[in-house]
Amino acid sequence: MTFDRLQVLLIALLFAAGCQPPAKPGYVTVNGSTMGTTWTVQLEITGEEQEAKLLKERISGLLETIEQQMSTWREDSKVSQFNTSNSTNWISTTPRITMVLRKAREVSRATDGAFDVTVQPLVKLWGFGSETVLTNAPPADRLKATLAATGFDKLRVRDRSDEMRKMHPQTQVDLSALAKGFAVDLVSEFLDEMKYTNYLVEIGGELRGRGNSRKGRAWRVGLELPLVGRYEIGDAVDLSNNALATSGDYRNFLDLEGKRYAHIVDPRTGFPIEQHGIAVSVLAPTCMEADAWATALTVLGPERGLKLAELNRIAAHFRMFQNDELVQQSTSRWPKNL
Repeated sequence: MTFDRLQVLLIALLFAAGCQPPAKPGYVTVNGSTMGTTWTVQLEITGEEQEAKLLKERISGLLETIEQQMSTWREDSKVSQFNTSNSTNWISTTPRITMVLRKAREVSRATDGAFDVTVQPLVKLWGFGSETVLTNAPPADRLKATLAATGFDKLRVRDRSDEMRKMHPQTQVDLSALAKGFAVDLVSEFLDEMKYTNYLVEIGGELRGRGNSRKGRAWRVGLELPLVGRYEIGDAVDLSNNALATSGDYRNFLDLEGKRYAHIVDPRTGFPIEQHGIAVSVLAPTCMEADAWATALTVLGPERGLKLAELNRIAAHFRMFQNDELVQQSTSRWPKNL
């Protein structure tokens, strides 16, 4: 009996036993929704039966745990419970929240408070994330009182015991400027543990890639231009064993008293940054780091942001329109071969 005939017999026996031979390896896409947005994972799989379906279930479960801990929309999340409490005692949290707060503290210190997760009360005061539409700026006394409850110095974190404490009863935290990036990292680490070597993870526009795409080269990701009301891609950047996050003032804003304010609030002044049409992308080893720095640099603006990013060895790329002309500026660590 020849080898070919043995193969045919083996396959026939597998079918008779109700088994399916493995399909050829290839790239698949799995996706879903989380954190008020969508997630997508493109990856190369071995082709085993039900592999993509099981991957989707596992990834969805991971993202659900992050929402249960960090969501400001879920009343029963760890973060929401902390926010609604007026206690200034130490409150038990989770290792993942501690990890996110540690990165928030690091970027807050590096930017002299331009990045701050205690900005949540100010965001609410200006009506972002709610159905209330402001017709006037908040009264000065309310703004002053709200500022008194914000600032990273109003928050204490015990890294070893996973505890957090507010120094002002009205202090609240919003981890949305890091949570998506953290979630991307968590999914990427899960895929690494499962020995996948070629994948691209995306949650709400934040990305992390490893290995190559189906084209046999690094993952090619387009950079969005800061255009109001339409989506357009300018340059592109390669992702392979690194992460990319983008922030901007052109997606969500309000018109108030003759000015257009972006949804990103400067925690140092209590005012939203004025909308001028700017997008900031950051490349970093982790998506959480890229996510936080992209937000911080958007608050700082191109002049101060570029200097600080260069000082901190951040790979950052600014895109803005000046007199209807696209102006692009980058730090020295941003790749030149776009």
